[in-house]
Amino acid sequence: MRTLFSKTIKSIYFIGMALGLTIGSNSANAGEILIGIPAAQSGPVGVADHQDFTNGALMAVEEINAAGGVNGHTLTTKIIDLNMLTPEGNVAGILNLVEAGVHAITSAFTIIPQPAMDAAAPSGIPYVHGNTSSVNVELYQGDPEKYKNIIQLDVAEVWYGTGFVRFLTDLKASGQWKPKNNKVHIVQGQISYTQNISKA
Repeated sequence: MRTLFSKTIKSIYFIGMALGLTIGSNSANAGEILIGIPAAQSGPVGVADHQDFTNGALMAVEEINAAGGVNGHTLTTKIIDLNMLTPEGNVAGILNLVEAGVHAITSAFTIIPQPAMDAAAPSGIPYVHGNTSSVNVELYQGDPEKYKNIIQLDVAEVWYGTGFVRFLTDLKASGQWKPKNNKVHIVQGQISYTQNISKA
């Protein structure tokens, strides 16, 4: 199972490679590739996950730069505190980075994905996120031209439900787990994310 940390590193490598090829070593922009990271740092949710993602991004940037950067460019980051619990907070975070002139945005996830996607889409700046959300998939499928610069790193949450059942089945078949019975209790939250996992 891929961790948030490994997804973060792959995200930064992907962004660096894509932008390095786009900008080109002889470009007027030669020098730095600025990657924006909207990360919850002070809010009531997501701070630990976002810190893990940010740590992975910083490690990836350090590794890429130590290897000579991307096509003659070094990577740098701009990290902002994201209020991901309101549509306005998501929009403000993305627009802050767009207006700061970042070349790409990468994010662990946001609780309300559509405002972040809608804010990033018109900029044309690659926005690579780790939202495991059917909402993101449906938005993209509904208007791929509008969201052509939005890249989802992970599958939708519905795969967690079926994946968990497969995981338990494999554990039982291997003899590593001997359940007392075949009953499963599902605790379901009131948001679509958890309900989609349960229904899967």
